Amino acid sequence: MQFLIIKSDQKISSVEKLTIKDKFNANTSIICDHIDYEWSSDDNTIYFIGRNPNIEIYSKYNIFNVDENNNLNFINGWIKKNEEDKLLDSNNLKNKINNDDFDGFFNVGKIKSEGESEIFSSLVSPSIYYTLEKDGFGLSNRISVLSEVFDKKKLNKKHIASQIQYQNYSLTNDTIYSDIFQIPFGTKIHFNEKLIFSRIFDLFHCEKLKNFYNENKNKYWDVCFKLMKSQVKAFKNLNLSEVTLGISGGKDSRLLFGLYNDLLKSTFTRGPVYSPEVIIGKIVSNLFETEHENIYNQTENQDNLLKKMPNHLFCREFEMSPWDFGILKDNTSNRVFIDGQEFIKGLPYEHEKSNEDILKEVNQYFSNNYSIDNSLNKDILKENLNNSKELLDNLHDTRLFPPIKRILSRGRWVAKVNETVNETSFPVYPFLTNTANKFGYNIPIQNILNQEFHHEIIKRINPDLLKIPLFNDQFKQTKIPPIENKIPGKLNYKNTYLILYFDYLKDFILENYDSVSDLVKKEFIINLSKEKLFNNGKLSIIVYDILQAIILIKTPLFKNLKAELNTEFVLDLKTKLENYDENCIRAYIEYNKDIIKLKEENEKLKKNLSKIDNKKIE
Repeated sequence: MQFLIIKSDQKISSVEKLTIKDKFNANTSIICDHIDYEWSSDDNTIYFIGRNPNIEIYSKYNIFNVDENNNLNFINGWIKKNEEDKLLDSNNLKNKINNDDFDGFFNVGKIKSEGESEIFSSLVSPSIYYTLEKDGFGLSNRISVLSEVFDKKKLNKKHIASQIQYQNYSLTNDTIYSDIFQIPFGTKIHFNEKLIFSRIFDLFHCEKLKNFYNENKNKYWDVCFKLMKSQVKAFKNLNLSEVTLGISGGKDSRLLFGLYNDLLKSTFTRGPVYSPEVIIGKIVSNLFETEHENIYNQTENQDNLLKKMPNHLFCREFEMSPWDFGILKDNTSNRVFIDGQEFIKGLPYEHEKSNEDILKEVNQYFSNNYSIDNSLNKDILKENLNNSKELLDNLHDTRLFPPIKRILSRGRWVAKVNETVNETSFPVYPFLTNTANKFGYNIPIQNILNQEFHHEIIKRINPDLLKIPLFNDQFKQTKIPPIENKIPGKLNYKNTYLILYFDYLKDFILENYDSVSDLVKKEFIINLSKEKLFNNGKLSIIVYDILQAIILIKTPLFKNLKAELNTEFVLDLKTKLENYDENCIRAYIEYNKDIIKLKEENEKLKKNLSKIDNKKIE
């Protein structure tokens, strides 16, 4: 759900509500067939607007309810009680919400017509932004809605510069507008006359779970598995017509496929048929006798990306680089997407470190600035350092700083991915839930490093899943060697686009450099070359962010970004990478050699183990 909450000291008139609604409608990215929600408090000082795509799940899952006393309950995302195998409807939100007894990925609003109200979120949740006024405040998960409704149009150059240099890491709570900010994950929102934040820094820490693990490790993982299966049952009980999941060679998709296989009619893997990920995806699918197909159309998608960039910018609000292109869609889908986005990927420190050493590492990691204005970068790093220090001061174990820091910085990118999918369909990210994060976090450091969460849950689904090699990864507990990628697949089409049209795009940036002269170093642009960009994802992302910064700054109204950009060139759709077919054939041969080698190593390992067993018997 995309929503807006306005709280004012004065009554909001009917005329004002119409104006607010028009501005919300002009800036929401849900433009497909949709469901609208609206509510006002008895004294008309609080006004709520919401919108969801008109899809199957919202006819079976009630996420908006107004009771007989005109109190509003709404759900952004999904929520369930731990002990119940069903999703919790908005008309059943009578008890106090807490992260010990509730699971899901959600923002839950309980807004009283008279008196104190609150928005309670899962430990990791869809993003919420806020702005303050002298006579009230606004809350929304659309930055541009707050900007338009409250006339906050001044661009925040620090945030734009940060996104250019540091890509999808948000090092501050800033947004593209100076007076609009993101509310950090783990924050409870209270309001009556004023807006009050109650923040949890150590998001997943739980002494009860730590003690439980130490008392009975096996039972600990049994309970975790039961809670994750309960999520599956909750969605299964909705009798949804279609649930889809893409499977790759990694541990995330394997775990999710094992959990949700009863709901799936088929699986898919993106990539050429000879790639390791497709082959592994097929092997895993065959284990559960599930139909599998490979989808590979990325390189053929050679539309004019510069032309589509305004549309991406409107959709993603400068929270994501155009490297991850997302554009407005007007067709709904009843499919529920199960996806493997997860947060505990930042690995903890194996050994103790002083706060001073950690902060020094943080500063060094983000100090290699070569593209943005030095003074802006200095401000960004200073704020990031202050935020990091505050986080360290509030952690029970500072060795867990990396995963929590990653959540707070990378999490906005993941939340925007979720929001984009939710514009036309319904996404489920099981790894973002309270269960996955808390159970995966409250175990010994070495066990986190050994990926015990994935190993133990997959083992409980089907031990045979652990016998299938992973792509570029392996579990230390099984010693199954990984399959590595030695196939020179097609270049990423977004990088190819920059190479093919490098001269035009560089000229475009230089011709419009005045608009970003206080953001980007000119020598960085001048020194750009095809050779430097070739197959360089990080540098490509920076160039794309500079392009979207120019478009943002030169567009008077944010809502005008819905229109495509006029460009003076057309892509040559016949463009083909030199020697591509020949390289693919060679790579396929090399890959099969690896498969044969892997089989030989496995046979040798079996023989050695057999000899050891025979000696034990003797």
